[in-house]
Order: sequence, then structure tokens, then C-alpha cells
Amino acid sequence: MCYYSGYRPVTKAEAERARDYNISERTRARIARKGIESVGYLPIDYTQWRKTLFAKTMFYYKVKRGHYLAHCEACDEVVPLKNARSSRKIKCPHCCSDVVLRNVDKMSYFEIKNYAAVLEKVAGGWVQRLFIVYKVVQTNDICAPISVKYEEREEERDFIDSSGARWFFHPTYESYDSSRIKSWRRGAGRAHGMGWCSWRICDQPLECYPNNLKEIFKGSPFEYSSLDIMTAQTLINPFLYLSKYLGRPELEMLAKFGLFGLAKQLMNEGYYGNIAEKLKEKKGLKALGIDSKEELAECKNLKFEELIARKEIKKWQLDGLNVDIAIRFITILNARSGEDFEYSFISRRRLFEYYLQQQPLYTEYDMRYFDADSPIRAFLNDYTDYIADCTLLKYNVNDTAIYMPHDLKLAHKGTIDAIKIKENAVLDGQIFAWYQKLHNLLEFSNGTLQTVMPKCAAEIIEEGRRQNHCVGRYCERVAKGESIILFVRRVEDIQANYFTMEIKPDLRKLDVVQCRDNHNADYMLTDQREVVQKFLTKYARWFKRRPLDGYEQDVTVTYYKAVHKCDGKYISNYDKKMQFKIGEWAEAQLDNDPDKVAVKGLHIASLEFAQNFGDCWRDVAILEVEADIHDIVVPDAKDQVRTSRFKVVREVPFSEMGEWGQRHMEMLSA
Repeated sequence: MCYYSGYRPVTKAEAERARDYNISERTRARIARKGIESVGYLPIDYTQWRKTLFAKTMFYYKVKRGHYLAHCEACDEVVPLKNARSSRKIKCPHCCSDVVLRNVDKMSYFEIKNYAAVLEKVAGGWVQRLFIVYKVVQTNDICAPISVKYEEREEERDFIDSSGARWFFHPTYESYDSSRIKSWRRGAGRAHGMGWCSWRICDQPLECYPNNLKEIFKGSPFEYSSLDIMTAQTLINPFLYLSKYLGRPELEMLAKFGLFGLAKQLMNEGYYGNIAEKLKEKKGLKALGIDSKEELAECKNLKFEELIARKEIKKWQLDGLNVDIAIRFITILNARSGEDFEYSFISRRRLFEYYLQQQPLYTEYDMRYFDADSPIRAFLNDYTDYIADCTLLKYNVNDTAIYMPHDLKLAHKGTIDAIKIKENAVLDGQIFAWYQKLHNLLEFSNGTLQTVMPKCAAEIIEEGRRQNHCVGRYCERVAKGESIILFVRRVEDIQANYFTMEIKPDLRKLDVVQCRDNHNADYMLTDQREVVQKFLTKYARWFKRRPLDGYEQDVTVTYYKAVHKCDGKYISNYDKKMQFKIGEWAEAQLDNDPDKVAVKGLHIASLEFAQNFGDCWRDVAILEVEADIHDIVVPDAKDQVRTSRFKVVREVPFSEMGEWGQRHMEMLSA
């Protein structure tokens, strides 16, 4: 008897169909292998065609300012130029060929590559051979002949039958450094590179050999496809187009209309969503904003989202220079917020015009990420965050000065600072109370440098902003008395930032956690280390001898730790080996670097952190522990610290932990 619910025996007919399918699949795969192994020589004119895949080269050198001599690969002539810049594309003044400039003083040899596909007819279907084609160009002198060599490496062979089914094969070589192919195996060609930048040739933009396309598909289901048009106008994988052609009649229509960008999207619709459904909803070219043959030519490389954006901006009557920018702007805006998105106080057109005003502030993103759309994304991120901040601060967003500030970056920074101050206003009272209580015991001057204790959260945040480090996130610790932040300033200019210091809150012993310069640099790694070290030595001496006037402080702090409770034993989650006992001390090696998180040491935390950490364990127990503040390192991790030792005080009963404890009691009783 079978105990699995829903089980149904396979019928004899179903078993036979499955067997027939498997036999059929093996047979078709065998035909595919014979097909890719039966291909002959490359077409006679292939060698000449591959030269057309690369631009000609023109080497130049500078004679004097405004006067250059250049040697053209196309016509083999030396011609004068008035201006020249490496990698720029120009027309040769002598033969009018398109050439790419190269500075012979900096680069007399270089290699470029391209990707090519050659299709052939074989028994049972067609084969597509994929090559990486290399062009090696070299010159020794501006007047000497330019040496040009072409090489290729076959990376993959694909087979397609008349039903559109595809098989992929890649070569294996006789040895690691050999170029002779030993055999062909199932699967796509090898992956080049690693991680996010890895690629296979079948996914690259392919140049397709065009001279045999009509002949090899004559009399087949692909005879009237527009593959020749697509490969002539854009770079695609030919077999990917053919495999989609039989099931997507829209693809053929788009190719014949000349909407190649939209056709490529339809070919790769798994990456772009269901483009076919979106096209059905639009019902015609006019719904996409295309009203004439001239506009059809303008839109040949646009994707669906760009066509929708273009339709919107047609009525804006922009000058030609800004049309492409506007299309990209609206496309990105629609992707972020939808086509119906619009602020009540600013229209989408006005928002674009405002972007053009602010564009010079965002050119750095274009240089940093080499992406023309990065400045637009950065602007929209800043603007939406800025408006959200203004709403939170209850500014009048209908005021032009608010929703269109002269400098968006500066205005955004101002709202961020205002929100930080507002959020930390609750902490200001606690920080000021610590200041009143401790500043006389912590502030010291040796005549050159002086320690200054902050009075509020805003001062700590401003210190972090000016010094470009993370002290602004320490406000909560300072308010709770878990840490003390001091500003080390020059006596001659007490307002100017110099160094930022953190010490442990034990007023009987100076324990400096860190002392940082700009960009979080340790003072020992700066050119001011001798000055600062001399000051800290005097400060430690003063700190030890100063009167505390009866000030008493407990250096023991309470934290919590989530552990596994197995047979009455408390076991660490990290290695499942370390055991803790109530009333006893636990010890371990400690990494004292506060910049590191999750390194050597015993990790303890706030009660909330410990509860969240062990929330999914059925055998969780929360231990209350005590540690000396001098044994603790506080990394930049929320609510979690590490220590070299702690004492286990007790197991915290679930009954003391509210809803969290009630839920875990119910889990245990279930």
C-alpha cells in the first residue's frame, strides 16, 4: 500500500508515450550531432567578409600643435591632420573611408575582437557556427606599411531543425594549449570571465554572414522569415530569432516594419516581461505614438518602454538635442513609479526641465559609472528623497523655492541634517545631562590641544559629517552612557575639527577605544601622531590624578546572549561546543579592532537583539550576563558587542519577555 496521498499509477499508454518521446529526443539529438560534425569549409568569400566587421585604423603622431601626420590602413597613404585624438572615428581625407585614430607614440600594437555567426544547411536542419574573430594591427613607423592579421576561434556550434528546436555543442581540444578540436560535446560554449562579468559567445551581439541566408532556407518553414533584414540592421543570435519565429508572428511583423529594438525585446521577452501581451494591449503603431514612415525610422532601435516615453514627450515640442534625454528620463521615471505617477505640485515635463537645470551637478555619476542613465537615476533618487524629507518636516511643497531649489544636492543635504537633528532631539536631553555631570571630569587642555565634550546630538552628527566618519551613529550609545565621545581640538582654533576620540565610561581609568582623524584614519597613521600621542600621555596622567569628588561608578554592564538549551546545558550557537554555566565566567580570545564585526570574542547583545537572533530556534534560551566595560569592544554593529569574558548571571524566564516569551512557551508546549 502507498502512503503518499495523491499517488496514481502510470498507465500503460502514458508509459509508452514517455518511452516514444525519449526515443524521439535521443534520435533528434543524434541527428543534431551528425549535423554539426558534417559541416564543411567556410564560404569562399568569408575571409573577405570578416574584414568588414572591423573599422580601418589610422595611426598618427604629433608634429607640432595643430599639425599631425597620419597613416591610413585603408588607402596606405600618409595624410596631414589638424586635430587628432586617439579612439576618435573620422573619415580619411584621402580615401573617405571610416577610420579609428590611434596615437603611434602610445600604441603601435593593439588587438580588437568581434563575434561572428555563419549558417549552413545540413541533413535534418541547419548549423550555426559561432566564432570570436580577432584583428591584430601593428606599425613600427608612421611611414612604414601597417601590418594587419586576422584570426578566429570557433567557440560553439548550434543545430536547429524545422520545428525550431535547438541543440548546442562546444568543442574540446587535444590539450590545454592546443587549438586543434578533438571532439564536440553537448552544451553551450565556454564561459569567459567570472561572476557578474562572465559571458558566453551565444549571448553576445553577433555579426551574421549574409551571403547564403536566402539559399539555405529555400523551401523550408523559414524561407519567408526576415532573418536577413534583422541581421543586416542589428546584432542578434540568428537561431534565437528562428526559434521564436514560428511561435511569434508579431516578431516577423516588427522586423518588416523596421522596429528592430522592439523585435529584440520580443526575442528576449523572458528578461523584459511579457512584451507580446503589452503589444496586444496597444493595438497598432499609433497607440505607440508612431504616426508616419519618418517616425517609424526614428523609432527603429527603441524598446517598448522608450516608445511609450516618446509618445508622451511628442506634445512637449522639445528641441532635437533634448529629445533623447527626455525619452531616457521618462523611461526611468515610469520604471520607478509607473506611467500615471505625477506630483501634484510639479508636472512630469516641468520635472524634466528642472533636471536639465540640475544636470551639471550629476555629471560625476556619468564619469564614475560609465552609464548615460546614471545621472538621471541619481537625480530622481535625490529628488524623491528630498520631497519625502520636506513632507516629513512639514515644509510647504507647493512653494517653488521648496520643490525646485536652486541647488538640489545642497537642499537635500539640509533636509537630511534637519531630520537627523529632529530624530535625535529626544536624545539631546540625555546627552546634555551626561555633559553637565561629566564635562568637568573629562575636559582637559595642555595649552596646545584640548578635549571638548559634546552637549547635544547635533554636535556629534556635525563632527561625523565634517570628519567623514561614522561618529554620528554613536548618539544613542552616548545618551545611554555606554560610550563617551570627546572632540580633540586645537586651543588656538577651538571650533575647527581636529581629532575625534572615544573612551570607555570608567572615570577612574582612561581607556581610549579609538582616536580618529578625517576619513576614519587612526591617529598613529597620520603626520600628527607625535603631537596627539604627547597630548594623550599628559591627558592620561591628569585623568589618573584628578579628584572625583565622591563620584561613584559601577564598571559592570548587563547584556544578553541567545544559546541552545540541550538536556539542561547551555550551548553556543557558533560552534555547538562551547558550554556556559550559571554563576561561572566564560572566557575567549578577543580581537580589539572596533572596525571589525563578527571576529574573535564572546558576542553579547541587547535583549531585543538576542531575541531576534535566536527567534527561529525551538531550543532557544536567553542568558543574562555581566561584563566589565574594559573587556568590551563595541564595533559599528547595532546593539551587539564582543568581550573577552563575561559571567553568566541567570537564564531569563520566558514569562519576563512579554509576547516573545509567550510565543516560545506555546511552541514548547505544542
